[in-house]
Amino acid sequence: MKGLSFLVLLLAFWSAEPPAAGAAEGSGRYAVGDRLENSPENALAQGGYKEIEWDDLIPSSWNPADAFAGMNLDEMEDDDPRVQLAFEKFRKMWDDAPVNPEIGETLIRIPGFVAPLDFEGEGGLKEFLLVPYFGACIHVPPPPANQIIHITMETPLMEVQAMEPVWVYGKIVIHRRDTDMGGVGYALVPDRVEPYTDPLE
Repeated sequence: MKGLSFLVLLLAFWSAEPPAAGAAEGSGRYAVGDRLENSPENALAQGGYKEIEWDDLIPSSWNPADAFAGMNLDEMEDDDPRVQLAFEKFRKMWDDAPVNPEIGETLIRIPGFVAPLDFEGEGGLKEFLLVPYFGACIHVPPPPANQIIHITMETPLMEVQAMEPVWVYGKIVIHRRDTDMGGVGYALVPDRVEPYTDPLE
């Protein structure tokens, strides 16, 4: 029941309280699923950038688990025809996840992990997806489209690694597109990208 168990796991992961950066961080590494801490009060950062959390990108009325209410997925076998239907429904829901119209055209600062789209060797990184937790799009499947920001650099980002934690500053816009790593709901051309530092330390 590998495929089915995976769908159940994704729904459980979405419904659960997101994990904060874990013990692996102490050695300079993160575990799959770890998230970065925001500033305690999410105040306006220097220069007028509003610090937001990833949940701010999600309409408050949207909960993908509701679509599967009443379906006992953990009791189904892989050859159950309802399993394939559930996968197709889940994939479409993830790619079509609604964005928050109130957040568009806002100057923001947000922490996230780098999922590269366009490495050019010594030329640096020109495009990447900013994702909310370690491993997304690389070690594990992508989050919903409303949890991915497509970043396009005016000046290539140098010496950055996949899944490196960063702070991104700039105007976020609603912009849907498909990538090899998943559907995207937002875009941002950064004013600057900085290495992540934990605001609680």
